[in-house]
Amino acid sequence: MAHPKSASIVALVVALIIGFKNSKPAASKSSSSSSVSSSKKGHVNAQFIKRLWPLIKIVIPSWKSREVLNLVTLSVLLVARTFMSVSISDIKGKIVKTIVKQDFRKFLETVRYI
Repeated sequence: MAHPKSASIVALVVALIIGFKNSKPAASKSSSSSSVSSSKKGHVNAQFIKRLWPLIKIVIPSWKSREVLNLVTLSVLLVARTFMSVSISDIKGKIVKTIVKQDFRKFLETVRYI
């Protein structure tokens, strides 16, 4: 018997393949504006949510499941990593600024906080 997590991943992949096969090709630029506006890329509308919801139910069986905990944990870690990357780039920018200005004293003060 397959592991539930691998079964849900397989179901998601199969659903995506079926979705791509059933999707219509993009409208040409010479068509009317009403058909072009409905097929623009990058828009999240009600139809997108309706199609996505069954996939979310497969991937996240309940709000108390381990998958939700993993998703929340990864999201928090991603935000924390982003803040750390910004602070590190700020420190590196200050170091480069002192090197370009050839201010040795300011350079030592900046490096001391690392």
